[in-house]
Amino acid sequence: MEQMLTMMIVDDRAIDRAILRGIFLSEYNIVEAGDGDEALKLLRSGVHVDIILLDIFMPKMNGFDFLRTIKKEVAFKDIAVVVNSEELDEENEVEALELGADDFITKPYNQRIVRKRISNVVNKVIYTQFKMSHQIDELKFVTQRDILTGLYNRESFYKEAREFIIKSSEKCIIAVWNVDRFKVVNELFGSRLGDQVLRNIAHQLIDLLKDKGICTRTEADSFVFCTTKEYLETLMPKIDRILTGQDHRSPIDYTLQLHMGIYEVNDPDMPVYLMCDRADMALQTIKDSYLVRSAYYSEKLKEDILNEQELVIEMEQALAKREFFVVFQPIVETKTGRTSSAEALIRWKHPVKGTINPGIFVPLCEKNGFIAILDLFVCEEVCKFQREQLNRGVKIVPISINISRINFYRTEFSAKIKELLDRYDLEPSAIKLEITEGAYQDNPKYMAEAIKDFKESSFQILMDDFGSGYSSLNMLKDFNVDILKIDMKFIDDLETSERADNILYSIIQMARALNMGTVAEGVETRAQYELLASMGCDCIQGYYFSKPITKEEFTARLEFERERNYVPELPDVRRTILIVDDQKIDRQIITHMMKDEYHVLEATNGEEAFELLKNNFKSISLIIADIHMPKMNGLALLEKMAEYLYLKEIPVIMITSSGEKECEEQALTRGALEIITKPYDSSLVRKRIGNVLKLSESGNMMRQIQRLRDQNTELPTGRTL
Repeated sequence: MEQMLTMMIVDDRAIDRAILRGIFLSEYNIVEAGDGDEALKLLRSGVHVDIILLDIFMPKMNGFDFLRTIKKEVAFKDIAVVVNSEELDEENEVEALELGADDFITKPYNQRIVRKRISNVVNKVIYTQFKMSHQIDELKFVTQRDILTGLYNRESFYKEAREFIIKSSEKCIIAVWNVDRFKVVNELFGSRLGDQVLRNIAHQLIDLLKDKGICTRTEADSFVFCTTKEYLETLMPKIDRILTGQDHRSPIDYTLQLHMGIYEVNDPDMPVYLMCDRADMALQTIKDSYLVRSAYYSEKLKEDILNEQELVIEMEQALAKREFFVVFQPIVETKTGRTSSAEALIRWKHPVKGTINPGIFVPLCEKNGFIAILDLFVCEEVCKFQREQLNRGVKIVPISINISRINFYRTEFSAKIKELLDRYDLEPSAIKLEITEGAYQDNPKYMAEAIKDFKESSFQILMDDFGSGYSSLNMLKDFNVDILKIDMKFIDDLETSERADNILYSIIQMARALNMGTVAEGVETRAQYELLASMGCDCIQGYYFSKPITKEEFTARLEFERERNYVPELPDVRRTILIVDDQKIDRQIITHMMKDEYHVLEATNGEEAFELLKNNFKSISLIIADIHMPKMNGLALLEKMAEYLYLKEIPVIMITSSGEKECEEQALTRGALEIITKPYDSSLVRKRIGNVLKLSESGNMMRQIQRLRDQNTELPTGRTL
């Protein structure tokens, strides 16, 4: 267990000592004294103290006298002292600092300020103690140590790590720590507090390793340490807490998180800098991962990295040799199944390695900046294709182009796209621009400006992978995009996860309310398509309709649809009505009335209906339920539906027998929108159903009902047939 520092609180007021004790009890061993005289006696009796919180105005021996005394005694002169008082004016502050105080705080205490000031002073103490305990003279310190943290500098670490590995009888490791987004710390809190953060991390490393390893700060926010594999395993619970930000020893109100790469030393003769490089290679594989915080180097990793480096070297030449090419994946209208647009996707056919997965080379292009060139290549290929189609005298469909976040923010890139459109004599409507949701997290301000610029030039903007990040709702609020492309992760679970269904349904409805179009990506099955169609999703993209195809195949597809007036065979997406009645003859009567206009489902009681609703709620447009049924009657079904937000939205028409005014009133009170009575008048039943559906689908239903209630007007639902 880590040894805690000792704090002495010197104050004649018990309440003030209690307040300070409450603030620091979890971090320090606390010693208390009621005045300077008592404090001095405790020190002289041998009580070890690392820091003193000293009140100025006290009886017997005040704070000033106490400071004068201890600063003259060799044993106590290096103890850190922070003075405090209610009346600490400028003259008192100056006098306290001249007498040797390290800082001052005022009453009443602001806990956050007090903690930060004490933390700063304590870190200076630890730093001084570190230098003294290692007996480092100034010259040696400057030449062998990192000035900021007191750790070994890079060259000294290589030397000391070499000796540690040679002398060790156990397998050793080299580990690299890197602080996530450290630039943000400096930007938000300034370099002074940023430096303090780095010193804190250095102190944590020293505390962890003790005499069983050595460490260095190699770069601004990178640390390297060497220890044995066995000792590292014992440290991992503590290290995991540091990496995930749970062990919070920061002077700033910001959760620091780190990643760690580890290299097991199999060849002690390998230069230490190469060992560090391999640990860093492992770290780079997880640097963007939120969940995985540490990784080991492996030979396969080395092989993968070498292969990646080969690809990076070959990219420019591959583009010149036309190894890169563009394919199109059709996007179809949900209602018609006809191609309404397409997405242009980049592919790389290597002469030796064959087709290279975009998931491999696109991230590499983003890392080395080649993506800027590749984006323009795709854009020009699309413009060229659209011009060829227009020259043939055929109507074109817009093709969307993925724009990397690197290019999306650059005004010169926008100018180059416009230049390409001019060169090929195309309108902005010939293409659409896709940007991933992750770009919002990078720089919301620049993203807003870029979207505004493109839209002022009449481009349509699609938000790709919507829902994959943590800022989707903010993005919808802040940015006026035209179309949401819903992340395929939702589609993957669409048939098995009720939560995925709910989220997807909410996104589609939200987009519709904001006048945004929707495209569902990754649709592969008929069941997925039918569900999305019933939810109101505008367009579909995925293998259910087409995989990515060559420009020749895409041209042929468009010609087939155009020349033959192609209408694909689509599933039955008529509105669905659920009829709930224990009497078969009554269900058959309504089914016979409705079957030409609606798809009809049947249930014999409320329990059976509720199970149907849970599995098909998004495809059911209306429920017609009898009040009187066994197991769960119509009123109980209404109450059960009211417990679920997604079921409350489905309109309900209740069936009663003539003269059951009390039942009608109960049904309307519980949320039924209309009443029909037996025996049925088929013409009136159809009209009532049509009216309820029209109100529901227009989105005006609840407003109209509320307006009528506010006016104390009899609702249409109060009438009977």
